[in-house]
Amino acid sequence: MSSLGEILLNAQSADPNIRNAASDLLQTQKQANSASYILDLSNVLASQTEHKVSRQLAGINLKNVLANTNDEEFLINVWDKVDVNTKTIIRNNTLGTLASEDRDIRLSASQAVAAIAKRDLSKGEWTDIVGILIANASNVNLNFRLASLMTMGYICEGTSPETLRSDLSNAILSSYAANISSEENNQEVKLTALKALKNSLQFAKGIMQNNNEREYFLNLIFQACVFQNQQVKREGFSILCEIVRIYYDFISHQLQAIGNVTFEAIAKETQEIGVMALEVWYLIGETELERSEQNTPDAPVRGYIMMASDSIVPLLLNNISRGTFEEDEWDLSKACAWTLGIITQLTKDKCINYSIHYITSNLANSELKLRLSSIMILSSILEGPSPNKLISLINPSLQKLLTLMSDESPLVRETTAWAISRICEYQSLSITQPSTFNTLLQTLLNSLKDWPKIATHCCWALIKLIEHTAELGYFKANIFDHVLQELSVAATRKDTYSAEHNLELASYTAISTLIEKSSKDCIPLIAAKIPIFISMLKQSAAQQNNDYLQGALASLLGSCFLKISSENMTEELSNSFIEALIQTFTVRNTVYGEGLQALGNFADLLQQRFAGYLQMVGPYLAWSLQKTDAEELCLAGTIVIGDIARALGDQSKIVIGDLISPLIGNLQNNLASSNVKIRSIESLADVASNTKEAFVPYASQALSIIEAAANQCIKIIKEQDDPDLYEYFASLREAILIFYESFIQGLLSGGQGEVLLPYAPLVVQFAQTVTQDIMKPTTECHRAAIGIYGDIADEFKERSREFIKTQNILNYIQKFKQSNNPRIRDVAIWASTKINSI
Repeated sequence: MSSLGEILLNAQSADPNIRNAASDLLQTQKQANSASYILDLSNVLASQTEHKVSRQLAGINLKNVLANTNDEEFLINVWDKVDVNTKTIIRNNTLGTLASEDRDIRLSASQAVAAIAKRDLSKGEWTDIVGILIANASNVNLNFRLASLMTMGYICEGTSPETLRSDLSNAILSSYAANISSEENNQEVKLTALKALKNSLQFAKGIMQNNNEREYFLNLIFQACVFQNQQVKREGFSILCEIVRIYYDFISHQLQAIGNVTFEAIAKETQEIGVMALEVWYLIGETELERSEQNTPDAPVRGYIMMASDSIVPLLLNNISRGTFEEDEWDLSKACAWTLGIITQLTKDKCINYSIHYITSNLANSELKLRLSSIMILSSILEGPSPNKLISLINPSLQKLLTLMSDESPLVRETTAWAISRICEYQSLSITQPSTFNTLLQTLLNSLKDWPKIATHCCWALIKLIEHTAELGYFKANIFDHVLQELSVAATRKDTYSAEHNLELASYTAISTLIEKSSKDCIPLIAAKIPIFISMLKQSAAQQNNDYLQGALASLLGSCFLKISSENMTEELSNSFIEALIQTFTVRNTVYGEGLQALGNFADLLQQRFAGYLQMVGPYLAWSLQKTDAEELCLAGTIVIGDIARALGDQSKIVIGDLISPLIGNLQNNLASSNVKIRSIESLADVASNTKEAFVPYASQALSIIEAAANQCIKIIKEQDDPDLYEYFASLREAILIFYESFIQGLLSGGQGEVLLPYAPLVVQFAQTVTQDIMKPTTECHRAAIGIYGDIADEFKERSREFIKTQNILNYIQKFKQSNNPRIRDVAIWASTKINSI
């Protein structure tokens, strides 16, 4: 055995000392001379005297080196650095090993050959490898055939269609087809050819565009889908799923044939095959739903689901009860319900017409599977139909559902709780009647004592129930207190957390929602709970691995701060909150987003009283603002800066440097995300408007950065070309306009108008540019622009006449003087008066 073969074996040793030493030695050899290392690996792979495991590992390592799986800089373009003669030896070594009698060695050699071929073919080299593999794929020697098919699949996997000449890719596909359709009926050959084909579907576009070739091609797949061997059948449906996903636009003529083969499988095949057949239709529906949302001419919705719905919906209803209904298993029942849900979103009321009889007939059925099936169907068809149509289904069904919350089967109760949570989310009209609301609320509260997973579903149902009914005045103080008590009990159960649910988090989230949506008469009750919540936050710091609880409690306190008045937050209570928050920061050795959000709400509540806490929380806030690699955290800290500036008002002047520096830092940091940059501009606007004349020393630097961003975002980007950049520029334009408005108002209120004058024409020009129709400005953009025009005219009068009192600006403002939006109408009337008075 060669030394490299021994090293490869040792790298798999159970002894960590031997294993680590061998791994280090392999790394050293690889780095010292990569070309020689690749050659040595190919020699080990080809050698029949080497240990089988060494040969296998040699092939795998060769593939990994060429693919540079660890992104090592010295391996970039490593194959290009190997000389021609050495390349030939390596190719021959790997290719010759495909003839090995050992299947595992052939598999390793296949991966090595493919890794080489991918690099060669992309440069137009070693093109005869395709002919060699195709010839061997029809060889009478079974090993040759299997290895060649496998290798072609590896070559095609992840390879761009532009990499291979069309004659080569077509020849590969024809080779697959010949082996799939072979009359000798060898299951292993068919299965290998199918797997290779699945890796190569990106090359089949030409076939799918040609009617005759497409029909022949799909018939091969259909034959695999009905083949007697389960593995072949499974692979056939897996390929069919990929075909409808990739080539959605080309399957219209084969839609009926797809229906025939999938419907038969759904109704008669095993659970596994039936689920795969259903996935074909789910993927078609998913594609149509995405296209309907994007609504672009080059990606039309072709309506396959609507065409097939008369057949597929009854099929789903007839087969949903065939599932095993195992809680943690993806079975036919769940797949039917999931597919029915996406079909409903596309066909709207049509699914209701098919489903209503099944649901109403079986909700109270003594047969467990029929009860479960009807609940799952009802849960699945809530998105899409018209509210009135849903009411006709839900109103007669809701009472039965509430009764099922006491069913003897935990699975029925759990499924029902999930169904009710979805009704509360998607069908609020059915839960707002007082009698329905009272019964539903009490049922959900009672079920908070049920199994944790059921209680968790009830919490999410309560969240949606609260959100949809709060404005109706149902949650007055007495109801509020009762619900709060029940949720608090649920949150402190000893069985609140597992991998399948988090009842504690769900309970506290429901309490937060209850507080956020509460009426004014609940404020004393909320204020009375704050000391308890702060005490719980302190206690949570002493518990290990309970980060989610601290986040939930911080969010809960943040919600309380939004509802109570400053008088409710005594100095003692305020000190206690800050102490608890810092304690959790310290114990976790990090800042967390929910804590920062609560801090922002706390600042907003205390207003200028918050100044006393700046020094205490400053280091934690500064740390979060530097975490550009953790976007949510940096974003939360950036928002808090704006909260603090608004809270402190004039007192912001004292700490303006501390407030501005991190925001400027974010805007200058190339690693900061677009969201962080936009939020930084928004917070900078808050700082500018509240620090007034104190902002002047920072104006030049801030405006220079803002101007650079302004020049960037006036570029016109089509949404369909780059949706992310389009959205970023739109948000950036709005943020900059609001900054300019705040900057102007801050300087003017601080008596620093003369500082503004040199910048005024530039600001006006930007406002005019970004409020053009082609920019699709928001109402807030228009309001800010008009406010800017009015403020400048009011301050500078005749000195601004040349760039403010233009016909374009006058015509622009005139459009909004009759607006239905009172905010923009009032500012337009005011600005028009100021400009006309010049």
